[in-house]
Amino acid sequence: MLTSGNAFNVRASAPFGFYDYARSIREPGVMLMLVKPSRSRWHVSRYPLGRVLLQSGSAGGATIVDGVSQSDSFVFFLRNPDHAHLMSLNGETVVVDDIAVFPPGKPFAVACRGPYEWISLSVPHEVLVEAGFSPRQIHALGTFASVIRVPHWAALQLITAATYAMEFFQSARISMDANRLSDIERTLLADLSAAVIQHSDPAEILSCQTRSLDGFVQRALAFIQAHEAGDLHVKHLCRATDKAERSLLRAFHKLFGVGTTQYLKLRRLNRVHFALMAPAATTVAGVLAIYGITECGRFAGTYKSLFGESPSETLKKADASKRPLY
Repeated sequence: MLTSGNAFNVRASAPFGFYDYARSIREPGVMLMLVKPSRSRWHVSRYPLGRVLLQSGSAGGATIVDGVSQSDSFVFFLRNPDHAHLMSLNGETVVVDDIAVFPPGKPFAVACRGPYEWISLSVPHEVLVEAGFSPRQIHALGTFASVIRVPHWAALQLITAATYAMEFFQSARISMDANRLSDIERTLLADLSAAVIQHSDPAEILSCQTRSLDGFVQRALAFIQAHEAGDLHVKHLCRATDKAERSLLRAFHKLFGVGTTQYLKLRRLNRVHFALMAPAATTVAGVLAIYGITECGRFAGTYKSLFGESPSETLKKADASKRPLY
């Protein structure tokens, strides 16, 4: 039974920071934000199992992720059952044993209020067909991001198979036993099928799905993305969406656990953090100017509260990492 804090600790890669974690899992059009100071380790590991990509990771703090999935695969996501911090997908609570499904090309918003460990399976459409998913089932899963309720034993079986696959991949036997790798992929797909299909017909899958993001929320997020390098306020979003401030506040609280103003503040803080870590960054003042920040002292204090270091310390650390090793 995977009930200990070491459930996903399968000789994972060395811990790294939030920036490395974000860079490892972000896609174009997807924004990952740190919401509260880090409390635990960050890591991501990848295991290409033929046509299926298995990943595992640890998020070391509360996060928000939103955007549109750019992958051409369906992503099936599970959390370590030990981590009970509140998580939501498109405003719907994701509990232990749930499988969150991210279909290609669909908008989503995920918020988690604390550290957690996870695994995911990225499966192309044609592989789902081969695994026994019917066209109707795939259509149901592809409508929008969803939360699938599965029995505890089925979720546990899938986690156990994924853990074994990671152990095998890391054992260095992979180059000597490619056939075994194919067997592992088939086992994972069979357990995924058992968890998702055998306990839900398409109608039940649709009944469990979260609602797609409201149209005005999508417009608000698209407006924010298009005007990152500006001093955005809630009034700008109200005009862009033709919605009252109260409507936006309710929607953002439901999706992200924070209000609209706080979301904009967190987004700017995270954008600055990523910009300071980028190779093109040269001065703190130059980066802050890009994002329309004029009260540098106040901003620096808020930034340090979230990331544990000042903007200048981030830039200095980034510069050190860019230097060649001799």
